[in-house]
Amino acid sequence: MKRYAPEGTPFEVTSPEGVPLHFQIASAGARAGGVLLDYTFIFVTILLLNWAFMATGLAFASGLMRALMMLVVFLFMHFYFSFFEVRWQGATPGKRIAGIRVINRFGGPVRGDAVVTRNFLRIVEVFVPVQLLAMWSDGALRDLPWFLVLAGVAWAFLLTFLPLFNRMRMRLGDLAAGTVVVRAPKARLLADVSESHARQKAAGPRYAFTRKQLAVYGEYELQVLEEVLRATGPEQAATLEAVADRIQRKLRWPHKLTRRESRAFLQGFYDALRAHREKRMLFGKRKEDKHAKEG
Repeated sequence: MKRYAPEGTPFEVTSPEGVPLHFQIASAGARAGGVLLDYTFIFVTILLLNWAFMATGLAFASGLMRALMMLVVFLFMHFYFSFFEVRWQGATPGKRIAGIRVINRFGGPVRGDAVVTRNFLRIVEVFVPVQLLAMWSDGALRDLPWFLVLAGVAWAFLLTFLPLFNRMRMRLGDLAAGTVVVRAPKARLLADVSESHARQKAAGPRYAFTRKQLAVYGEYELQVLEEVLRATGPEQAATLEAVADRIQRKLRWPHKLTRRESRAFLQGFYDALRAHREKRMLFGKRKEDKHAKEG
């Protein structure tokens, strides 16, 4: 179940495990700032690579130079956003600086096919309006009927400003991919995790988990667990107890925990799962969620 909300107000999705996750819709300004930063990074990187190619002695007008630069521009424009959003759980460098990220608006992880879909449509959203402007400045549209020109301008305007015309601030790519851009919560839990590891080294872990138990869950469940531990509110104790109960049943935990033990159990499981997944990633082993195979 999801709650539609205007910009800056709470937005709720329910994960496949039945855990409600609370976010805030990213503002149009934050999204524009993030994408401008990303395009700045792309432009600077392409410019540096261009200088590097020229330093090799290749003439800019040579066919090899033009082919290399066309390949570089194509790869960056088409795969920059998809690469980072897959690797960084819905964020790019620009989005991280702007404090926003992409999530699945129906719950569940943001899968690779959704990321590719939303970014493939960026061609239609960004480059079609830019091409129309270029054709207008070159006078290429002067010979077309006025109604075709008007239709093209209206279409370009709609694509560019679509996030301003819907309550979820979704662009065309979000509508097609089932995603939404939200404010990324502050990573307050990271300090707690470091302190927790330090306490465990001094006193030993309160809860011990086997490698088989840790292999049950993936990166998405780790993210959900972090959101649960970070949440606040009057219903947090009940949520912690419900999540702890689901995890215990999934892991076949030998004894039932009380509500007061739920947070400590979840914190201990989060620490162990995070350490396990980070260690596996060092060897190139990733597991997107509990349904995926590690590889």
